[in-house]
Amino acid sequence: MTKVLYEPGKWHLRIEGHAGSAPKGEDLVCAGVSALGFALLLAAGDYDADVVTDAETGVMDVRCRPGPIECPMVETMLDTIAGGLELLAGQYPEFVSYEEVP
Repeated sequence: MTKVLYEPGKWHLRIEGHAGSAPKGEDLVCAGVSALGFALLLAAGDYDADVVTDAETGVMDVRCRPGPIECPMVETMLDTIAGGLELLAGQYPEFVSYEEVP
């Protein structure tokens, strides 16, 4: 199962684990999660971000540190990616869990 933890006020998003909805290379749920995660990594590269990734365990941990001018853009970026992950969790609850903490 893939677990998603989003901390909007702290600009932090963590994705952990593999969905396991199909064999490796055929898992469309995992592909959807990965696509959103890699989009976040690409966008976070434009901001001061701490990034941890581990393909073996399926960990992707992104914590941004935007400046005052960048805060609204970073919040929108993270909200958009988190929203997509939340939709996947709603559609495939047996393979993706989503938690948002203040």
